[in-house]
Amino acid sequence: MLVRMTWLIEYSRRGGILTRRQDLPPEAFISLRELQDLYGEGNPDSVLPIIAISYCWETASHPDPHGTQLAKIASTMEAQRSLYAKFFGEMGVMMDWISMYQKERTPQEQLGFQFALTETMDLWYAHQGTTVYMLTAPPERSGRSYSDSGWPTYERCSAEQIKKFFLLEAKWKLCMDLGREDVKDMEQQRAWPIGPEDFDTLIETKKFTNGADSNAVKTLFRKMSAKQLGGIKKLDFFSMKTPNVTDCERLGRCLNLCRQLETLDLAGTGLAEGKSTKIELLLSPSA
Repeated sequence: MLVRMTWLIEYSRRGGILTRRQDLPPEAFISLRELQDLYGEGNPDSVLPIIAISYCWETASHPDPHGTQLAKIASTMEAQRSLYAKFFGEMGVMMDWISMYQKERTPQEQLGFQFALTETMDLWYAHQGTTVYMLTAPPERSGRSYSDSGWPTYERCSAEQIKKFFLLEAKWKLCMDLGREDVKDMEQQRAWPIGPEDFDTLIETKKFTNGADSNAVKTLFRKMSAKQLGGIKKLDFFSMKTPNVTDCERLGRCLNLCRQLETLDLAGTGLAEGKSTKIELLLSPSA
């Protein structure tokens, strides 16, 4: 279930501490029908009225017991709200603690939780139309590092794989690093895409509360990459920061999986001479 952006903003203003999904009031949630109505016939950038939150839990029993991370999320949404309003008067927010069933779970809730974890988790972060907030600076008292944590690394790599960097009419970035103070820094700190082989190596260096999760996220990331890189027809990285050698190597390995890719836009990245904007890939279906 997704939670209303406006409800979260108001709840944070009142100093609220988020409870688990099972304990939230019905008015906190936004329905599928309302999200469909908000999207309507679509928009030029194909953005969706959905924000996904990637963050570290502060404690094992509650991800944000002091409301610190909620305050950061809510203040960013409030600052960005006027930009979203060009297309959407409301947004749905996916955050695991309030969107998925939490312990203690009934048998039916456990089935729902397991399905969300293994079948749909990647969708919220990886989809080209969702906006992702990455809280890369967890509260100091948590003793956790976003960059060293397994699940946040999975979420970030999923979010950065195929999303456009520059939108024509929606004047916001689809990946925002809330660990930065300046809005421009929040918008620019995005990494180049990474494929499953490189992800397997990367994730081995990260920490998981449950050691078995390492293999689980490898499987999830590989499945996601095969589906979205294998089916994507256009990758648009217009105006992203200039990649280093490692970034280029990783991008190349991603492109090896893009069997239906027709257009790769690398303009403004320092990789193309002059003002060339696109590389048109004229491939046969069997290429």
